[in-house]
Amino acid sequence: MLILRPRGKTYHVEWNRGGDRRVRATLATHSRDAALRLIHRLETALSEGPRSELWPELSLSLRPGTYLKFAKIVGVKETMLYTWDDLCRSFKEKMALRVKIKTLSPSTRDRYEAVMREFETFFAGATAQDLAVT
Repeated sequence: MLILRPRGKTYHVEWNRGGDRRVRATLATHSRDAALRLIHRLETALSEGPRSELWPELSLSLRPGTYLKFAKIVGVKETMLYTWDDLCRSFKEKMALRVKIKTLSPSTRDRYEAVMREFETFFAGATAQDLAVT
């Protein structure tokens, strides 16, 4: 069970894992309500284990040190949520490398980048109904 503890002006979480194995970490919030919501999600993720769908969300909500303490104990492998910008950057780096080693022509790279720009334009103006999968 996770315990909420006020320390100074912020809230911390404490998890007594039995014996002398205790984990303490900051939630880095001044709001009791926000701290309670974080603890609830963290407790749910801990009970569901390393495959919980809450870990990626918690990696964004908690401080990195706090997140890593709990994720390491449970055995979470990969919890990074990739954004469109991350994917575009990675794809452009790979294309630049392929152009450099001459396995992709510069004109093909330019066409790929044009398609990506068109998709970004569509996505920026799209509504939820446009994106709905039927």
